[in-house]
Amino acid sequence: MLEALGLVVDFLTRAIPAAAGRRRKKKLDDVGSELFLIYFRLNEVIVTAERILGVLENYVRRMSQNDGRSHLLEDLTGKSWQTGLLMRQRTNLQEVAELIFRDRSGLMLIDAPSYNALTPLLDRKMGLIRVLIRAMDGNRLPVAPSAEDIHCVVSLYALGGQHLDLDSEEMRRVQDRIFAEALSFDDVMDESTYRAVQRYLDAENPREQLKRIKGSVSNMRRSLLKHFTVEDMLLRAGDERFSN
Repeated sequence: MLEALGLVVDFLTRAIPAAAGRRRKKKLDDVGSELFLIYFRLNEVIVTAERILGVLENYVRRMSQNDGRSHLLEDLTGKSWQTGLLMRQRTNLQEVAELIFRDRSGLMLIDAPSYNALTPLLDRKMGLIRVLIRAMDGNRLPVAPSAEDIHCVVSLYALGGQHLDLDSEEMRRVQDRIFAEALSFDDVMDESTYRAVQRYLDAENPREQLKRIKGSVSNMRRSLLKHFTVEDMLLRAGDERFSN
């Protein structure tokens, strides 16, 4: 999940200087505020991801001390998983996806090849971010796709151009993995769940992924501040009816 968002953040950061340069000429006056809103929501994704990861790490640590015996997650972490962390993250991802989709015309005008290359992630119906959002229904946490899977489908799409079939065998394989490997936290967490969480932490190293995306979002912030004024980013995000 974080790896997919990292690619999107990198694209947005690269697009900011071009967006700032073209906003007058191409009537992209609102692009600064749109990018700021995406940046703001990405921060929410990071904060929530850090909390979720902390719960998982604490769970694995406590389970290892209990010899892998079955326990409710809340019993071992001292935190209520039902406080809505997964639901909050689902909402965060949904809003990021909607903001990007809403601004797709402007983003494509700025850098169509790069935007098109991310179609396997950003497509409104079949993109992997949409699949991840659907997989989070029912209090589940997607631990797939792997970073390798994400880079594979993005590379295939970049090579095949924008006409590559999003219903291809490779895309279906990755989508199936997302649903098949999503972890459910509604039931008692037994040893198999513990092992699955441990494998995810070891194989994907989400702590390192989180560190990288934090750096990417920080770069996005610096680029926004460099290329847009506060008015560009904030005042245009409001309703002009209240400006008089």
